[in-house]
Amino acid sequence: MNELLINSPLFLFFYDTLKFLGGVGVLSYQIVRDLFKGPFYGKLLIDQVFQVGNRSLPLIVVTAISTGMVMSLQFGLGLEKFGGKLYVPKLVSITVLREMGPVFTSLMVAARVGAGFASEIGSMVVTQQIDAIRALGTSPIKKIVIPRVLATLIALPILVGLANIISNFGALIVGYS
Repeated sequence: MNELLINSPLFLFFYDTLKFLGGVGVLSYQIVRDLFKGPFYGKLLIDQVFQVGNRSLPLIVVTAISTGMVMSLQFGLGLEKFGGKLYVPKLVSITVLREMGPVFTSLMVAARVGAGFASEIGSMVVTQQIDAIRALGTSPIKKIVIPRVLATLIALPILVGLANIISNFGALIVGYS
């Protein structure tokens, strides 16, 4: 009976989920613990901020401008029936600033940067660079993980602000045509 319970898909799902969440918790604890200890790798942080911000910018520009255009067009067509076309700019800007800009920007950054970080760290594991960092007496958390996490925390609000501006510009283009 116990073997049947342990090998059931539902049990394995919950076990794998708890194992994953435990790993995330341990990694988060190590990041917070090592964040305020020296040495600090400022050059790596600046390089990662550039990687996150600069390489995500084209994708965010395309997403933001198309989002602004589509929202302006849809709100304009919908509110025109009720005589509320006057409120389209205010409605689009509030919607973009509060909801759509941060959500779409976060999704684009998570997709692009997350895939890049995963492939980069995966290739470092395969080529045993992580083991070499440990052998040299340096923490891989401090050298690899913390600069990437901090870079994302620094670059994401800047990218959200740019996406909000660009999205409103896209709405402006549709509004004048």
